[in-house]
Amino acid sequence: MYGFAVKQQVTLWQRAASQRSFEPIAVVSAGAAGSYRIVRPAALVTTNVQWYVSAAGVSTSIITERVRAVITIKPSALATDAGGSVGFTGHVAPSHAGGRVELQEHAAGGWR
Repeated sequence: MYGFAVKQQVTLWQRAASQRSFEPIAVVSAGAAGSYRIVRPAALVTTNVQWYVSAAGVSTSIITERVRAVITIKPSALATDAGGSVGFTGHVAPSHAGGRVELQEHAAGGWR
């Protein structure tokens, strides 16, 4: 959206995956040419979210931003005897508490 009157209020709306409705999270004023800019630090977006902007009774389309998890994993041992076991610990960020993590083994013929 662009071309607003100088100092026209522009509102950024957000709805996180866990929310039922949008909520305003930033308000800025349009500049001399009717343009605006809203910058959100990347670290603030930790879940799937939808955004839109409104001003003077007009709204943009809704944009969806998807967040993917970063997964780290550490084995208890790098090698084991035949029939032995290896434990794994790790971390998922952002948190997916209660979510499922699936480990696969690469063997002849692919992943299983």
